[in-house]
Order: sequence, then structure tokens, then C-alpha cells
Amino acid sequence: MNKLLIFDFDGTIVTGSNDKYMACFAEAIKSTGVKQDFDIQYRKLLESWGKGQKEMLENAMSDNLDKVDPALEYFENCTLASNFFTGVTLVNGAKKALEELKGAGCTLAIASGSRRSAINQLLSEFKIAHFFSKIISSEDDIQDPAQRKPNPYMLEVIRTELGFNKPDTYYIGDATSDIETAKNAGINSIAVLTGHMNKNDARVISPDIVLSSIAEITNVLLS
Repeated sequence: MNKLLIFDFDGTIVTGSNDKYMACFAEAIKSTGVKQDFDIQYRKLLESWGKGQKEMLENAMSDNLDKVDPALEYFENCTLASNFFTGVTLVNGAKKALEELKGAGCTLAIASGSRRSAINQLLSEFKIAHFFSKIISSEDDIQDPAQRKPNPYMLEVIRTELGFNKPDTYYIGDATSDIETAKNAGINSIAVLTGHMNKNDARVISPDIVLSSIAEITNVLLS
């Protein structure tokens, strides 16, 4: 099957990490003395999810930009803690789905805003690194914030490098920014409800396909 499936990572392949990142963002902002309404802060972080850690903090702390750098330092230390990934697991059924997709001849890749070191650590831990032909971390591999989600740059780099046409390429993600990125790239979009999006969010953003999780993807693409 000549298809390219590009996956987001946190909330799509693994679960539990999004909450941990959000907790570190909240702690980082609080450490600077900035007090914010939690719901407003959460919404602002989601608005810029995938654009880079500094950009997310700048959006969430738009009235206190002078405190972004110390917040970023705190956030980075928080996510580098030895126990940060404790409790993070593969989405139920994810490994089986990846095995079946690879076995059917699909090419798999990852385009994520997470740091490459974090992605590699979890791929190794869960023994799934060999499934993926290409990985791009926008935090480490893309220096220009304007080229990060929802800019389609990452997806275009992967698609052209691996030699696929747009109709045969899919981007699978858990956030509205993932679906926007796929649409901006002119490729197929698949929303999964194991991360930031709920059914209503998915309905509003209108992806091509909505799945409860990637465990269901073989039923759709391999049937």
C-alpha cells in the first residue's frame, strides 16, 4: 500500500505527556510571580501549541514578556527531570496498529513539536523506533518559528523527501493545530481523540477522518 502516514507524537502515539507538559508550563509561569486564570492560560497555550516552547510562553504571558526567559528556563528544567516521563504510556493499541500499517507497506513518519531527545527516548523505551522512516522535531530541527505548525513546512519536507504525492499522504494528530497544518499542506487529515481534541473540537475543525485513537486507523486505511 503506497501511503505515507505522518504522525504527531504527544497525545497521538503516546498519552500522558501532554498533561505533564501543561503542568510544567503552569509551574514555569507561576515561578515568575505571574498570576493568571487557569482556563485563560490553558487556552492561550493551546492556541500556540506546536509553535515552540518560547512562542507558547510568549502567547500565554503576553502582558509579562520580560518574564518569559526565566519561565522558559524553569520549563526546560521541569521537562528534563528524570521522572518526567513516569506514567507516560503508548496509546492503547498503538503498537499493533503501527505494526499492521508497516506490514501493509505504508511508510510512517513523525512530525512533532516535542524535542527530539524526548521523542527518541520514548520510541526506544516502547521499542517502536524502527517503524518510522523520518522524524522531524520542530523544536530542534526548525529554527524559524514561522515554519512551525500550522505552517505545513514540516509535512512538506517529509513528503517530498520520501517521495509521496499529496493524495497519498496523511497527517494524524490530536490537536486542532495538527488538522490546520494538514489542511495547509493540502493532504489528508485524521483527528484522534486521545489528546487535546474532543468530538466537538473535531467537528468544528472538520478533519477528513475522526478516530477515537490510532488503534482504529487500520480499519479505515487498510479495509
